Amino acid sequence: MARFDSIQQAKLVFMGTPALAAEVLSSLLDAGFRFVAVISSPDKPIGRKQILAPTPVKEVALAHNIPVYQPTTYRNGGDEFLKNIDCDLILTMAYGKIVPLSVLHHPRFGCLNLHGSLLPYYRGASPIQSAILNGERKTGVSLMEMVEQMDAGQVFASKEIDLEETDDTASLSKKMAIAATKLCLESILPYLNGELIGVPQEESKATYCGKIAPEMERLSLAFDGKAALRYVKALSPAPGAYLYLGDRKL
Repeated sequence: MARFDSIQQAKLVFMGTPALAAEVLSSLLDAGFRFVAVISSPDKPIGRKQILAPTPVKEVALAHNIPVYQPTTYRNGGDEFLKNIDCDLILTMAYGKIVPLSVLHHPRFGCLNLHGSLLPYYRGASPIQSAILNGERKTGVSLMEMVEQMDAGQVFASKEIDLEETDDTASLSKKMAIAATKLCLESILPYLNGELIGVPQEESKATYCGKIAPEMERLSLAFDGKAALRYVKALSPAPGAYLYLGDRKL
């Protein structure tokens, strides 16, 4: 197996969509990581005029002249674009879609995901919000092997993050971006050179968190003050929590 003497020698692909992932991609590019392609979710209309806007990750990629692929589905040949990509590793963060086996098996050294929790806790779509909702004092980022089962692969490295009482999703996301970048700087090259040993997750300790559904944005008046505050912070800055005073939405 060929050894990589520097991260610039590795041909990487980045998969991600929101601002958190874009911040990590930008930092890694500044650090000399070589991304030959980016895969992101399709553009979405925003604002009252519903103007089609690129994802934050796509914006970073285009600014660095990196080819971008945005499959709407991987069915019926939706992964054909992979034939044009020669890569050693796919690195994923907050992509927002289920990644099929055809993608997982494409890179020479597989696919790694930067997940926003200390696995096996908070597998799923909303680890940052869930940690705030539950009043956790610590959370983190895990560099894990991507497998067919969601967030269940072995963990190669992790970085702990202190969660302050003042943190909301925006501030915790910034901490996540910094920790994820450091994790990649420390771990990706050793991983490619076979120097990192993956640790299987303890399935008995696994916890799960789903997407934040629209009906979850309504603040329950049954909450005490601390729980209500955590709820507001977990949904801040978006989509935001609300309650009704009579028929008035606040």
